[in-house]
Amino acid sequence: MNKVLFVLLLSITFNQGIAQIFPGEGKQLCHRNIGFSFPPRSDAKSYRIEIARGYLSSDVIFEKETFSRLNTHANKVIGEVPSFGKNYTWRVVYCADAKKESHSQLYHFSTGIIPEADTLNFRLRVVKSAQTYKNAYVFVDGTRALYDMQGNPVWFLPNIDSLSNEEIHARDLKLTPEGTITLVTHKGVYEINYDGDVLWKMPKGAAFANDSVEFFHHEFTRLANGHYMAMGNEDLRSAGKSVTGDSNFVLLPADNIRRNDKDRRDKISFGTVIEYDENNNVVWSWRSSDYFKQSDIYYRKRPVSIRDVHENGFYFDEKNKAVYVSFKNLDRIVKVKYPEGKVTEVYGKIYKKGKELTTIDTGNGMFCGQHSCRLA
Repeated sequence: MNKVLFVLLLSITFNQGIAQIFPGEGKQLCHRNIGFSFPPRSDAKSYRIEIARGYLSSDVIFEKETFSRLNTHANKVIGEVPSFGKNYTWRVVYCADAKKESHSQLYHFSTGIIPEADTLNFRLRVVKSAQTYKNAYVFVDGTRALYDMQGNPVWFLPNIDSLSNEEIHARDLKLTPEGTITLVTHKGVYEINYDGDVLWKMPKGAAFANDSVEFFHHEFTRLANGHYMAMGNEDLRSAGKSVTGDSNFVLLPADNIRRNDKDRRDKISFGTVIEYDENNNVVWSWRSSDYFKQSDIYYRKRPVSIRDVHENGFYFDEKNKAVYVSFKNLDRIVKVKYPEGKVTEVYGKIYKKGKELTTIDTGNGMFCGQHSCRLA
């Protein structure tokens, strides 16, 4: 994420606070990069934001403890404080000219902290410093944090929607073009703003199929049209349904199973790609089971049969109306025509009747065990 996009993200704070003071009195923040905003004054030609350490009530002490002064001609500016888990005091200085200044009252805020963003517990080591992208930032899912190119955390994911630390398990944290943040949790998928306020969510269990309890995983994306696309599971066993006989959900040919061992057929956990509108309605969906039960995967036999095709990423080429879906355990990516849902291209190993795979395959010459798919 480059500096321009980070400024866009901070615009959320500005849009909410152009006509008011931000950070508001007593506000606790989950970020060290802060969008300060305040009401403009007609007699001011410029402004200066001053920030001091601690919760201070005296102007004299404030001036001694001030560590940052930010000059601006607008009634908003981006500043940075040095640490999480600390108190800070700030004020606005109104500059009519070089010799005539006045200042606002003192305002107070603090930065919160979570164990994962505490550098005494976890640290991001930058092995090689960035040259081209010195002002870039990177999300790290495991620590629920955003880091600069020096490995310093500048933002962390606060507890959202009454979820505890144990329930969040954030994955696929990323910035949207609108300056919001999307993420996948064990409890559902969310879009939040920079301050951690929930803007949109789809809880786990809100299934679009009668035979599925939706469990979101790996990837969640806000689309250009304002809709949302997520990966889910389609696992009949989780819904208490048995898979026996000539079910289409068995990807092993019948002659490969002993007659008295039908109940031990390998069953596969399939996946889904689901598009929701702003009102949580399903507007499009695609099931990998519909594709695989008619695909060449039927010819992949023991001892390398697969219980989980492991969908682990998708990319929606909105301009060309195609969804690319990645299957790690099959070393395969498929191109799905949107909205028809037909697979038009297959990238990876192809299995053929009479040439069944009976040994472990560690690659196919193109890619192996991939974890994401993107157009270059």
